[in-house]
Formats: sequence, structure tokens, C-alpha cells
Amino acid sequence: MTIMKLGNKKNIRVSFDGDELEQVSCFGYLGSIVDGNRKCEKEIRARMKMAKTAFNKMKRSFTSK
Repeated sequence: MTIMKLGNKKNIRVSFDGDELEQVSCFGYLGSIVDGNRKCEKEIRARMKMAKTAFNKMKRSFTSK
């Protein structure tokens, strides 16, 4: 594994067994969204979307007589 820091702090080159790894701004990990700027808006929006989808699937059960 090789890690090289370029001119500014945002660009870091990481290679593993000769393959260079892609640098991304955010990614999903264990059900959470990890963001480079440590903000959680994307995490909250994603969880709200999942909750809305789950609620809509169960809506018939909640409203049936």
C-alpha cells in the first residue's frame, strides 16, 4: 500500500497492489452515508426516504378496516 499526499489536503493518492484507488466525496458504509465534510444532511435525507418507502408499503395495513 502506498499513500502520497499531493499539493493540497483534498487530493491524496492511494494505491494498493499497484491499483490506484478512486477518491470519492461520499460513500455508504454499514447502512450509513460517510461524507468527507462530516455533515449529515445526506444521511438524514436517505433515512427519511427509507422510512417513507417502508411506511408506504405498510399503508394498507394501517388503513384497512
